[in-house]
Amino acid sequence: MSANNYLPHLLVLPEDDANRQILVGFRNHHAVNFRKMDVQNIAGGWLVAVKLVKDEHVPLMRKFPKRHVLLVIDFDGHSERRDQILSEIPAELKSRFYILSCSDEPEALLASLASTGIRAEEGSKLETLGKRLATDCDQNTNETWGHDMLAHNATELERLKTNVKDFLFS
Repeated sequence: MSANNYLPHLLVLPEDDANRQILVGFRNHHAVNFRKMDVQNIAGGWLVAVKLVKDEHVPLMRKFPKRHVLLVIDFDGHSERRDQILSEIPAELKSRFYILSCSDEPEALLASLASTGIRAEEGSKLETLGKRLATDCDQNTNETWGHDMLAHNATELERLKTNVKDFLFS
């Protein structure tokens, strides 16, 4: 189900299937207004995702001024990717464009979180991780987002929450 382009919404572009599964779990959290969050098909790599943003989503962000776009990628140990990607985004759209990432890959994050009892009660473990991330956002906690592989997102996450929490969470 896609969001109404004329109302505030968050369009999310996942790099790969692991990130998509996390986003599905996030979107399915009881406090998230799933009608305001449109998770796109996987891009098939971070470079492909950036090309999709430039070629397809930048023009649509101009057409739909209430659209916010979130790119979810793996940094694979390359933290400079954020600046590299942001250099491709027009200045007038940067306030509605966000990048969240795992410093390595989501599977490595899951392995690290295994000791905290992440269990797949419903759906995959990656979806369960997404629900935990949504709980942190909903309750203004940092239990999962504070993990070493996600902590680098703190500033970007706060900017994203400031701009979308009012319409994304009930």
